[in-house]
Amino acid sequence: MVGDTGINAWILNIGGAKNAPIVAADLTILAAMLHAVFAVLQKGQHDPWLSRGAIDFSYMMMALPYAFLYCLGPKRNYGPFSPVLLLFT
Repeated sequence: MVGDTGINAWILNIGGAKNAPIVAADLTILAAMLHAVFAVLQKGQHDPWLSRGAIDFSYMMMALPYAFLYCLGPKRNYGPFSPVLLLFT
């Protein structure tokens, strides 16, 4: 696609590359290790619902700046009144 930037362009470009199987294997191993870490966190000595709540809360706090700055950012076609109009949309 035209105009792809960032991780999209990287994923699309690595599709036919020589090192694509290596990257796929690395991502698979990373996903398995993260799955194991979160399983250990949930099955530890603490309440599993409390652990899951802490994991979800920490992820929410990490995603919050992206949600506010990127998804709810001012629209370009409003001109100088975008902060004011953002409050009423």
